[in-house]
Amino acid sequence: MIKNRLFLLVSLLMIAALAFLLPSSAALTEGFIPIPWEEKIAPIPDYSKYSNEDLSYKDDSLTIDGYRGREYDTNYIYMHIKLSDPSQLRTAPASSFRSQSTAVGSKIAKRVQAVMAINGDFFTMDPYGVAIRNGHVYRTRPTGEDILFIDNLGDFHVLEGIRKAEPVKQFIKDAEANGKPIIHAFTFGPVLVKNGESIIPVGQKFNYFNTASQKLAQRISFSQLGPLEYLVVATDGPENKNCKGLKMEEIAALTAKIGKIFSPDGCIISYNLDGGSSSTVVMNNQKVNAPGSKIRYIADIIFFATLVR
Repeated sequence: MIKNRLFLLVSLLMIAALAFLLPSSAALTEGFIPIPWEEKIAPIPDYSKYSNEDLSYKDDSLTIDGYRGREYDTNYIYMHIKLSDPSQLRTAPASSFRSQSTAVGSKIAKRVQAVMAINGDFFTMDPYGVAIRNGHVYRTRPTGEDILFIDNLGDFHVLEGIRKAEPVKQFIKDAEANGKPIIHAFTFGPVLVKNGESIIPVGQKFNYFNTASQKLAQRISFSQLGPLEYLVVATDGPENKNCKGLKMEEIAALTAKIGKIFSPDGCIISYNLDGGSSSTVVMNNQKVNAPGSKIRYIADIIFFATLVR
């Protein structure tokens, strides 16, 4: 009897561990195997699937469509991403998440075989903030910035203005108890859009930590439109020809506007990532945003992977 109970307990623990490593999702019903979170390199993309000057990619497991536009006297690109499984939204460091190494974003993307990649939150800037990557909690030391969480279904959640660790730890604990453990967390911000509308004040002296909110600069936003559906908006900056760059209120308004192209409800949540020369969008192992601008070495990327092997 004791042996049977012990066997049952071990079996349940193994099933629970497997469920975390291989998220259950529509991908399994479509014949794809999710990528384990501890896997550092994704399946290799089919480079013949890139199109539209390398702004688009489509295979049976994901679709990425890129577009160019111009507003606020500035050029920008926006990328519409649809995935089959949450494990396709991944993160990767320049070296390791415990290192302060940096690298060109396109090199990190090539190493992990990303279909598309964007810069992360430059988590090596200081030892503070909240950092969770591919299911591993590295630190929970908030200092007031808005925190973006992504759970095992690929859904966005935010905590705004948190300065103490306990609410963060409780949020992570509650998410796991509800069967939706947090897979990624980023500390940068601010939150730009909620439920389709910009939440950044217009025409006011809005300031937010070290983001130079009132300065005209390159900007990049990362948004969720729906289940496994995302939007990236990346603008040029003053160092690009015939471009002024955007203030924080402008990238928020632009992101909200573009979100409604793809969904009548717009972006569920939009989050500001590290801008300026750190702003990076990589397709086909090449940086495709802000041509001619300075390329800054970055600490990490957020990337999208194929499941087609």
